[in-house]
Amino acid sequence: MLGSVGGPKHSTSICGMDVTFNSIVVLQSLREEDRQTGREMQSVINTALLSKGQDGFAQLYNLTSKNELVFMLLSMKQQAIDDGLKPLIHFEIHGDENGFEMSNRDLVSWFDIKEIIRDINIATRNNLFISLATCYGGYFLQIFDINKPCPFFGYIGMKEIAYELDLEFSFTAFFQTLLTGGTFLEAIAAMKREVPSNAHNLSYINCNQFYNWIIQENAKMMADEAYKRRWLNLMYLDAKARFPHLKDETIYLTLNNGLNNGIYDKYFAECKKIFFHETLNHPSTTLTVRR
Repeated sequence: MLGSVGGPKHSTSICGMDVTFNSIVVLQSLREEDRQTGREMQSVINTALLSKGQDGFAQLYNLTSKNELVFMLLSMKQQAIDDGLKPLIHFEIHGDENGFEMSNRDLVSWFDIKEIIRDINIATRNNLFISLATCYGGYFLQIFDINKPCPFFGYIGMKEIAYELDLEFSFTAFFQTLLTGGTFLEAIAAMKREVPSNAHNLSYINCNQFYNWIIQENAKMMADEAYKRRWLNLMYLDAKARFPHLKDETIYLTLNNGLNNGIYDKYFAECKKIFFHETLNHPSTTLTVRR
């Protein structure tokens, strides 16, 4: 179980929208020969917040295995539901394009944890922010599904391989800026200034930016007849599962007619409501960071 969440809070803004944290959780799984950068990042965060009278805001958890990581995330989900935990989760774990490698060499794919991450974000009312001091952390974005609630509000990580010291210096600048009154964009700028050679490697996005990008890309692809046919086939499979009594011809005719009458736009309008958790009531903010 995580520590108490009834203490100090911190707020920030990301692209004009407030995000509030009442805990920063540092999840570390590094080998014995590695520098324990998660502990160092915990110290950076807590030192940055001392000026605001907030002590012990960041909590560090040393994990060894896939089971321990999954259990930790499930614990956060439950505490978000029961006690109102609103964490910023920072990962200090080795990784590649497919996911994490734990200190005992367990492999954890992004897809192994995506539903738990999504559940935490649902429990926090789309308030979860993720940072990954992990090689290839940018591949974490694969867990987005346009027709499901977004798994986190915001994210920052590295697209490719990154050196240990580059990660440490970059995220030190990020947290020092973010937690002492800076906006999210100012914290990103601080990362780039701290390690200019690594600026191209940063991957940062929030759910609004990602959704808009998906919509733009799909609009382009719908102009292609082959893509349109694949999309109709996917809609057919969905309709067949929901209405098994309907004949194939009826489903295809309905979909084709609907495509000419705005079914595509209606589909994405429905997806948007689901993606942005619009059926959930958003709680009042606690620790807020300006985007």
